[in-house]
Amino acid sequence: MTPESSTAGECPAILESLRPLPGQERLFHCVVRGLEDAPLPGFQAGQHARLFFTAGGEELSQILSIASGPGNPTWDFLVADPGSDGPTRAFLALPDGAHLRVDRPQGTFTLDRIRQPHVALVAGGAGLAPLRSMLLEFLARGQAGEPGPRSIVLWHGARTPEELAFRREFEEMEGRAPFPFAYRPCISQTELSGAEGANPERVDLALAADLGMIGEPPKDSSLEALLPAGNTAIVLCGPPEMVDSIIAMAEGSLWEASLVYEKWW
Repeated sequence: MTPESSTAGECPAILESLRPLPGQERLFHCVVRGLEDAPLPGFQAGQHARLFFTAGGEELSQILSIASGPGNPTWDFLVADPGSDGPTRAFLALPDGAHLRVDRPQGTFTLDRIRQPHVALVAGGAGLAPLRSMLLEFLARGQAGEPGPRSIVLWHGARTPEELAFRREFEEMEGRAPFPFAYRPCISQTELSGAEGANPERVDLALAADLGMIGEPPKDSSLEALLPAGNTAIVLCGPPEMVDSIIAMAEGSLWEASLVYEKWW
């Protein structure tokens, strides 16, 4: 099969760029575009796609959550280096301009799972990707005057400040979103490079403390109006230990029924 050809349900695509986030070498930002006469297929915010590529004469694939908004003609992805050889490492070694094939996006981790009028987005590492897509879609709807959440708060946890993908974008969004929006970056390994203005705590523990999820009064009283208990969806995406920790801390509280997540492990 030539790089430009595709099987039923797949579309040709080009790897436009693949770069590590500035200041580190573990987390990569990837941009994929369609061909001039064959744009990328549509998708819902929160969905993922399988990318097919050739490396070393072998046909390989990666399933990645789309990080861009559905109205964007290109797709953003966040890809974490696993630290060992395999399909992910082979993908990260591809040159700009490499020919890909992409399957039509799939997945039920989408906006129709969110039923409450207030939204807490909680991401760990590359789990930020589908939540950024959701946030950008809510932003586009709000700017178009369409109904959407009354407020959104985003918690993003990373090991170091350099791994806080799209940090400047989210900080700028705090002042221009068409709805009340707050960004809460969290750093778990401050001994490596400090916190640089982020919360020096694991994201699951920061969330629980900020919302008063474990029986203590909320640490951040400003969030009580933005995210009222019992009327807020808490959307989770990240490492299994992060998701399991939040599920355990929410058990028996007003937040338990508000959790939205998918277990892929």
